[in-house]
Amino acid sequence: MAYREFEESDTHFHSEREHRGYDGRRIRQPVQRRPVDYGTPIVKYMEKRIFYNLYDPNDMQPIPKVDSFAKSEVLPVFIPTLDPIENLPTRYVHSSVNKDKCPINVVSFTPEARRLITGTSKGELTLWNGLCFKFETILQAHNSSIRALKWTYDGNWMITSDNEGIIKYWQPNMNNVKEFQTPTQKAIRGLAFSPTDMKFAAGSDDATTRIYDFVTCQQERELTGHGWDVRDVDWHPFYSLLATGSKENSIKFWDPSSGAFWGTFHNHKSTVTKVKWNLVNGYYLLSSSRDQLIKLFDIRMFKEVQTYKGHEAEVVSIAWHPLDENIFVSGDLNGKIKFWITTQDDPFPVQTIEDAHEGSIFDLAWHPLGHILCSASNDRSIKFWSRHRPGELKLIDHISSDSLLDDEKIISQSIEKEFVNQMEIEIDQQKESCGFNN
Repeated sequence: MAYREFEESDTHFHSEREHRGYDGRRIRQPVQRRPVDYGTPIVKYMEKRIFYNLYDPNDMQPIPKVDSFAKSEVLPVFIPTLDPIENLPTRYVHSSVNKDKCPINVVSFTPEARRLITGTSKGELTLWNGLCFKFETILQAHNSSIRALKWTYDGNWMITSDNEGIIKYWQPNMNNVKEFQTPTQKAIRGLAFSPTDMKFAAGSDDATTRIYDFVTCQQERELTGHGWDVRDVDWHPFYSLLATGSKENSIKFWDPSSGAFWGTFHNHKSTVTKVKWNLVNGYYLLSSSRDQLIKLFDIRMFKEVQTYKGHEAEVVSIAWHPLDENIFVSGDLNGKIKFWITTQDDPFPVQTIEDAHEGSIFDLAWHPLGHILCSASNDRSIKFWSRHRPGELKLIDHISSDSLLDDEKIISQSIEKEFVNQMEIEIDQQKESCGFNN
């Protein structure tokens, strides 16, 4: 009798489970992701540009105060504001980690910014959603660590390089079209396209920089002059001018069309880790080094114009803002991210994200609209940072990913208090208009 009762209850359990649609797999709790949508600022910009000259300093609007309706009045980053610091992406949004954890060497948004691509030390390319930052797909792209990743200016092609000197061509759908072995057979740490996308440069650990034809994959020139590894390469966005940074503490300039050598800067005291041309004005060159300094060069005068101090460790990554020619960001060996403005006389950072990562920040990538920053680190994670809501920075004493929850509580309490005060004022006004106070 007891066995029969067990059998009936078990049958009832199975029938109820099948009725609910249970298929034998563990049911996971839904994960809530916080998307960062740029649609509202763009729509607000299209609305206001009809009535205001948004690029005129006299029409600049002050930053709205903190309330529940202020975020609907935010304009895109490319619109000038009275306080440019409010547009810096210092607000922590999300962390993404591969299932097979390993250091992330390079990171880049796709040209249309729908996805983010990361290259790992195991040779894998991972695609993440650019809106809600969720995982999309992963593929084994190289047999060794991926060292460089670069998109063409037209956005139709991407090239990657690895520790073995192999360069591969990719389409936006991650279809590998072509690959070839370079003569160096050593790590290629820097890739740069010409303004026409017909040529590209590759700097490698054999102290050479080679110019290749993009269509035929044939080497056209070999630029020799560095005495040690070439750490980074960047092609001028408008002219036939190439800048290379080396482990021998120097920055050299070349004419890639003729192979002529133009000059050398010996301003750093240690390895030059990155060199970046300003894509907006074209005459600023930024360089970072292991001497904990960042230097700004003006190519019109061909000399250094500013030295930026503030890092307490080796500076390993830098990136210019995609729309504002006066803003750039840097990351160091201790996992700190610092923001800088070139128009300020004080050569110190305007904002700092303390403890952004637990390891060295290998690469930084801006969203094409400039409202999101992505950082890749040796701690095997990538993190996304966005602009703060209007007035939030005034409520936070310091910016840290560890204090995120405390900051969110402070902000939410302030918004709730402001909203309650506004509701009380509106109720009092309605009472007075109806004569209830008499």
